[in-house]
Amino acid sequence: MKKALIILLFLVVLVIGCQNINDIEKFNEAKSVSGSIALNSLGVYDDSNNSSSAKESVVVSEKNVSEEKNEVEENVENEENIENKSKDSLTYFTKEYTEGELIKLDPKAIDAEGDELTFEFSQPLDKNGEWQTKKGDAGEYKVLVTASDGKSKTSAEVTLIVNELNTPPQIVNFEDVTVKEGNKVVFSPKITDSDGDELNVKYSGWMDSNEKLTSYDDAGKYNVKLTVSDSENEVSKEITVTVENVNRAPLFELSGSRNEIEVKVGETVFLDVDAKDPDGDNLQIIYGKPFYGKENKWTPTENDLGTHEVVVAVSDGYTSVNKTYVIKVLQLNNAPQFVDGSQKLEVLIQVGDTVVLTPEFTDKDGDKLTITYEGWMTAQTKRTTSEDSGIHGVTIKASDGQDESVVIVKVTVNTPPVFVGV
Repeated sequence: MKKALIILLFLVVLVIGCQNINDIEKFNEAKSVSGSIALNSLGVYDDSNNSSSAKESVVVSEKNVSEEKNEVEENVENEENIENKSKDSLTYFTKEYTEGELIKLDPKAIDAEGDELTFEFSQPLDKNGEWQTKKGDAGEYKVLVTASDGKSKTSAEVTLIVNELNTPPQIVNFEDVTVKEGNKVVFSPKITDSDGDELNVKYSGWMDSNEKLTSYDDAGKYNVKLTVSDSENEVSKEITVTVENVNRAPLFELSGSRNEIEVKVGETVFLDVDAKDPDGDNLQIIYGKPFYGKENKWTPTENDLGTHEVVVAVSDGYTSVNKTYVIKVLQLNNAPQFVDGSQKLEVLIQVGDTVVLTPEFTDKDGDKLTITYEGWMTAQTKRTTSEDSGIHGVTIKASDGQDESVVIVKVTVNTPPVFVGV
């Protein structure tokens, strides 16, 4: 192409010279403005040192054909080197991101001639200047962004700094739970951190640790919050603990903690129940036969002789507790009876004689009797002396172990007369 232009120009000059034209009209060749293209990923950058253009006039005459030829060659050479004109100048930028972010460069450039510009990007950017980063892409990347107006290219080096993404901790197996009163709530959540960061674990709300023993006053619903944090991120999860009511059975005993009672025919027996409910529920007490419902007293007759098992039930409306008590009905005891005439109730004895008492008692029930002596005599017999002279009382008791009979005998110890003279 260069040679063709030179030959063409030479022929034009030769024709004009042969026609004896002394002067040739001057012409101006407008030189293309090849102002450099500047990039700026954040705005507009303009290299004003190369933004002006100048016109160069080339005068061709018959006498200066050689000079014109050289100038045309120079213009053609400049045109060929337009593409390389801005390669020596490089602009540098730095952009910072975090793993997982979409990197999207939006370069802006200005062209002095107003030419339409296109951009090219080096890897890892795609043709649109985008790159979707992911976990593991942390590092520093140098990419080249090139702007072209079709005649020349300008490049900028962009340093992409991708910072490591801190992954939040993960909480697994921490869900709502239901327990009964008296049971222990225990949480064993799985807590992980893919970055291996040291974790701080905190429970708040109804619980301040991962376990709690419930009481019988804890029925209800409660919120528990688990918070886990590393050096940068904090995650939390709140769940509900439901504590179901557990009814506790009533507690009771007979007053005096008696499980076996003896009573005689004709006597009234009372079953005084000491009952309470741990949950504070109202209690109802029911007495079994031979008692009557809520009546806690009973008077046995001769027909009730023997042993009776009485069931006492205490209920709080939810749970009933039964206890059995034994009542022995005994025959009404007959006290020992003194046999009339078996012993004189007044006895006269002389000093020096021995007093012998021979009372007799009988027991209708056939009980074994014990006879005791109290007062002047403590046994059945007593030898008297002069010091015993006088009237004395002796109490005789006969006991069958339950009842006794008492007889009092009057003993007179007489001192015979003594002659002192005749």
